[in-house]
Amino acid sequence: MQDYVRTLCHEIKATTRQGALPCNTIYFGGGTPSLVPPELVEEILLTVKECFGVRPDAEITLEADPGTFDIVRLQQYMKLGVNRISMGVQSFEEEHLQACGRSHKVADVYQAVQAVQECQVPTWSLDLISGLPGLTREQWRHTLHEAIRMDPNHISVYDLQVEEGTPFSRWYEQGRMSFPQDDEAASMYSEAVQMLTSAGYEHYEISNYAKPGHRSKHNQVYWKGVPYYAFGLGAASYLNGVRFSRPAKMQQYKSWVLEMSDGVVERGDPPQQSREESLTSSAATANANREDALLDTVMLRLRTSDGLDMGAFSRTYSSDAASVVMQAVQKHKEYGLILQLPLLHDVSTDSNCRTASPPDEGRPCALESTNAHLPPSWNFRIRLSDPEGFLLSNSIISDVFAAFSFDNKT
Repeated sequence: MQDYVRTLCHEIKATTRQGALPCNTIYFGGGTPSLVPPELVEEILLTVKECFGVRPDAEITLEADPGTFDIVRLQQYMKLGVNRISMGVQSFEEEHLQACGRSHKVADVYQAVQAVQECQVPTWSLDLISGLPGLTREQWRHTLHEAIRMDPNHISVYDLQVEEGTPFSRWYEQGRMSFPQDDEAASMYSEAVQMLTSAGYEHYEISNYAKPGHRSKHNQVYWKGVPYYAFGLGAASYLNGVRFSRPAKMQQYKSWVLEMSDGVVERGDPPQQSREESLTSSAATANANREDALLDTVMLRLRTSDGLDMGAFSRTYSSDAASVVMQAVQKHKEYGLILQLPLLHDVSTDSNCRTASPPDEGRPCALESTNAHLPPSWNFRIRLSDPEGFLLSNSIISDVFAAFSFDNKT
């Protein structure tokens, strides 16, 4: 692990800093960072501070699985500046933890929560998974009830994704286990919305709930399209409108980092080692990046309760593009799945950096612009209704994507 962290820090040092703002959030994720010794986490943080700077009030999150840390280790992380813990609980049902292939037991969850509470971690989050094979409504309610009883500041609820080549996929194909039907999964989602919002959590993104003042700053960077750095095995960054993923295999990643020269630009040099084609400044490439950014903006903003600011969207991509969006969602608006609402007060969004595999970071970058001088026709935002619109988000967003033809003015 020490060798990996040394390589990771070399990558950070070899990356050119873009802009003068220090990091507003740092996120250690992409594996089980709570298995990383505190002294190695410290080495990474010191490298980030040296190369990019870190704001005194930065949100520093570390993903931690139950059973992989205790009070002593947690206190050590907190002394380094970690002020947010994201815990992969998944379920409060023993049989479903086993089905998920999780190494921890329910008893480990309670011990981990106790450690977090005793250490008085400022913000902590629990991750839950719905749609597990054999999961009943009663069991799901029990998991939600226990999560609420633990009183975290933040809860994420993800639907199980069955990917090809995974044990779940093989078991499903062999008929060894059944997954909830679509209507059952929708009912579980709606139940989560009802129980969590009734308990005082704001449903601020399709899968995320927070107590007032405890939205994940780091995740909001993604949803707002703010640039961020990423470092480490398989980590994906977003800078200058370009997404770039590092090699996902250790030897290739180490080779890629070793070939980086000091001051390499984070967009992906050296191109022969990247997982993407060499980036150029051609008009075709710039246009493709802009098209991707437009679709990303629609998809990511509609996943949030704040929604899509049509004024900012029309200024960035054109009034024609905004018209395409509104025409595409008109039928959903008539069914109450899309809401047209007044603009929110302006919110500052300075941002972040991210690293992966054991560790992860983020980066600061942007401010939302004012809507004071918008044409009246675009002086509003749209969002998906909750829970009905959120439940049909994939279909609604797909309709918007299908409405765009980049051969025309948009």
